[in-house]
Amino acid sequence: MDMTEEPKYLMRFVGFKEDGSGELKPTSPGGIKQHELRMLPYDYSLSMWWEIVDDIPDLEVPEVEPEDSVYEEEDKVRLIMPVEGDPADVDVIHYEGMTVKSLKLFIKQRGGKVDYKWLKADLVREARELEEASRAASESS
Repeated sequence: MDMTEEPKYLMRFVGFKEDGSGELKPTSPGGIKQHELRMLPYDYSLSMWWEIVDDIPDLEVPEVEPEDSVYEEEDKVRLIMPVEGDPADVDVIHYEGMTVKSLKLFIKQRGGKVDYKWLKADLVREARELEEASRAASESS
């Protein structure tokens, strides 16, 4: 069997009525004998006309690598603030250029509380107040 060919399993045709009349069930495909066995791809066992006779194949799940995850780990989230002028000089923060998500994170990192009803303007005001209070506290110490 080449690598592109799907593996096949022994299936029994069950498209006849169970009452022993020898009649096909309505919409059953014709031209197949009662209880006929065939080697077919696994998908056939999912239909109502075939049942798998072979052992059901084991499900093979590939190893999961951390880089396969769609989620970011909390400690890997970094806040990138838009700054004016030299990137080494972060005295001026452009809050309006930040996204709602980054504003919320900015506020939480500075110990503030975020109300889910707040609009971007409310977040900008809160972020600005927290940063000014933080700077004033660091200058007085």
